[in-house]
Amino acid sequence: MRPSCSLLTRVAASISARETAKPKPEYNRTYENGQVHVTSINPGTNEHSVYRLSPVKNYKATKGLRFFPLPEQAVEGLKVALVNCQRPAKQLQHEADQMTEKLNQRRFPASPKEVQAARREIVGKIRSKENNDEMIPFEMLDEKIKKAHDNYLQKEVQKKLKKTRFNWKALEFGKSEEAAAFSLSRLAPYFAEVKKVLSEFERNGFKPETILDYGGGCGSAFWAVREQWGDDFQEYCFIDTNDLITQFAMDIMRGSNSTEPGLISKKLYFRRALIPSLQNKYDLVIIHRTLIEIGSHEQRLELISRLWQRTNKYLVIIESDMEDAFSAIIQARNFILTNSVKIDSHILRQTLEENNLMSEEMSQIIYDKQMSYSEKYCLIREKLSDPNALPTFIEHGHVYAPCPHDLGCPKIDLPKGKKSCKFFARWNEIRADGKTKSKKRDGTGVSAFSYVILEKGHRPGGVHPGRLLDKKTAGGCVTCTVCTPFDGLQRFPISKRAGPIYQLAKGAESGQLFPLEGNVVQSEIGLLNL
Repeated sequence: MRPSCSLLTRVAASISARETAKPKPEYNRTYENGQVHVTSINPGTNEHSVYRLSPVKNYKATKGLRFFPLPEQAVEGLKVALVNCQRPAKQLQHEADQMTEKLNQRRFPASPKEVQAARREIVGKIRSKENNDEMIPFEMLDEKIKKAHDNYLQKEVQKKLKKTRFNWKALEFGKSEEAAAFSLSRLAPYFAEVKKVLSEFERNGFKPETILDYGGGCGSAFWAVREQWGDDFQEYCFIDTNDLITQFAMDIMRGSNSTEPGLISKKLYFRRALIPSLQNKYDLVIIHRTLIEIGSHEQRLELISRLWQRTNKYLVIIESDMEDAFSAIIQARNFILTNSVKIDSHILRQTLEENNLMSEEMSQIIYDKQMSYSEKYCLIREKLSDPNALPTFIEHGHVYAPCPHDLGCPKIDLPKGKKSCKFFARWNEIRADGKTKSKKRDGTGVSAFSYVILEKGHRPGGVHPGRLLDKKTAGGCVTCTVCTPFDGLQRFPISKRAGPIYQLAKGAESGQLFPLEGNVVQSEIGLLNL
């Protein structure tokens, strides 16, 4: 039996009346009561929401520097070191340009599984092409021909693998001229990258007394540390496995007078490897563009673990802006964050029983397989009088920069080509031939990189500003993409009618902390019901 039209009309009227009676939230698009509401979209999930913005209280703005020229003393030291290598300037610059191209195209080594998968794919394509061609079936061929065919197949596979990321080799310097070409190519841009990252410490006034520079190379991090904080440190440990590049870095530090020590003092130590003893810890540990030189994922995490053991306050990891480099940084980040909340259940149980703190509730938390490591850590930590005594696999840590959170990276969920979290630094060109290759013809270049700063201890309470990743301004409107503390990535437009909120967003620079605090007040489901 079909319902009558009058019944449908009454039902519709009743629903309409209820919707009219239901109070709807009021959102102000203009600046009012210190806040404004905007429509936001999460680039990772495509979820729309109403986002409330307000100025961050006690926000400390830092200088958004973009240009980081190499110190004059380093430039002069490099020139002297290049002259002493007795190589024609034109030839030396040509080798440096080749080194630049080589380094820009380098990729992280593929895992054995990736190599096997690529090999199978290439073999499949070759055999598929052979099957489509008119030829005698493979089974009917003579054994010698089969063997020759297999050899041909292997050569073709190797040839194709070499053209991709599967031909990785660690960077080595067999001659002093190679170290000179590398330094000419990379000293200025690598200095700019490290200096840009170290400027993050300006907001908390951190100044290290002891520094460990692992994979020091041509000394870029040394010059960046010196430019940031001067020579007022107690110890600087410079570690690199290659003697030639270390010697060239020392030549640059000596400066114009090669017979004098220059900046090389008793506070500066040069070593080939880490000292086995864990007694010496460093306020600041830097590993810059070095993870790519390590052949496997397991070895990289082993190194990160060893460096974290020697870290007293901060561990800085910097790599290129390539997605595989960013993935390596995220793996190192996740390794520290996960293992610093992963508790040794056996030791914990013994400790609790010795102090008569073991209970049925505590036992359920310890052995709950559905609960994450971080959930267990937080619950158990709340119940102990000394929460720092928890037997975690490594010392606890959190992300100081650039992430405003210790959650999973939302960039990982983006499509290929957008997964990397990029930052930029401009540097001054130093060329032996006196020419320029800069796009703007102004003698400067731009370096793109990704990084993370991990800090020992627990994340302090209070409001943590988001990180402005991208900003576009057009027609009285600024569109911001922000990595937020709790809501993942959020992209939203702010118009001029937002007043002070608009001015704060317009004045913010990409890569810096965002001066506005945001909260999702209406999700996509709620928007559909409005």
